Order: sequence, then structure tokens, then C-alpha cells
Amino acid sequence: MDSKKLKEFARIAKDAVAELEEPYRSIAFKEFLDRLLTEKQTQSIQEKIKSARPGTSQECSVAPAIETLCSKINRTDYPEIKILKKAKARALLVLKLARDEANSDGLTATQISDILDKLFRLRVTKYAINMALGEETVLVDRKPIRTKGGQAYVYRIMAPGEDYLANLMKVAKRNESE
Repeated sequence: MDSKKLKEFARIAKDAVAELEEPYRSIAFKEFLDRLLTEKQTQSIQEKIKSARPGTSQECSVAPAIETLCSKINRTDYPEIKILKKAKARALLVLKLARDEANSDGLTATQISDILDKLFRLRVTKYAINMALGEETVLVDRKPIRTKGGQAYVYRIMAPGEDYLANLMKVAKRNESE
């Protein structure tokens, strides 16, 4: 990303948070700018995926805009997400829902966090998602992607992750009914 686009994004973020008081303005500015850059990054990744040859490592699909993905998932069908207390369990459920309900196999930590926030009204930061899934080599597949701001990871749920999630759900439901 060139400096002109970065300045434009910074101006947009600044205008969006202008009416807030400190320290909220600084926090909101950073979050808003991060979301603008992530949205731009997702568009760039989708363009690369479309141009990739079959059989290359760029074949994994990254979610379209979060709003589109959220519109395909009916949150009332999944009340059990509220009984899952750990970021890892909630992230695994979002990965499974995105794949099964919205045909989106692979999300970044920011996208997972946004879905939890916008769709389920659960606050889990992208940092908590990265910490929870970062070392999980059995439950999720983690692929590095290059972004303009550095490096990020796309997480995809694996079969052991689905089994782990199913067991967690059974235990959580049993404990809730007691």
C-alpha cells in the first residue's frame, strides 16, 4: 500500500472518531484504521486467490466481507456459543460455522473477532484469538499470509478441531443442565 492510500485511510479514520473524547478517540482511531486496512487486505487476498493456479498454496478461500458472512449465519440457531467460555472454543465454532453455513473455509483472527462481536455480541479480541489458536497445530490449520502491514494467519478448522468442539459442547450442555 502506498503512502497516499495510507494517508487517505488515516484521514477517514480520523474523521470517523473526531467527536469522541480521549482516550476513546485514540482507541477508536486505532481500531477503525485496523479494520479499514484489514478490509483492504481481504480484497487483495481474494484477488490473489482468483488469479492462483489450481494446486498452489494460495488456493484456500478467505472470507468475503464480514457483513456478507454474518448475513449467511443465523445466530439464533447457535445459542450454545454463550456457554463456551474460552476464546479457543468460540473461535473454533466460528470457523466451523463460516465453513458450513457460509462456504468460507478460512478466517483471520480479526475476522473471527469481528464475527463474534457483530453477530453474537461477544467481545473477544484478535489477540486472544491469535493466542488461543496460534499453537494449535492439531485442531486448526494455520497458513501465513503476507499483508501490507506485516504478517497474519488464516485459520481453518480441522477434523480433530470439530471433534474437540463437539466434546466441549456436550460437557458444557451437561454442566448447564445440572
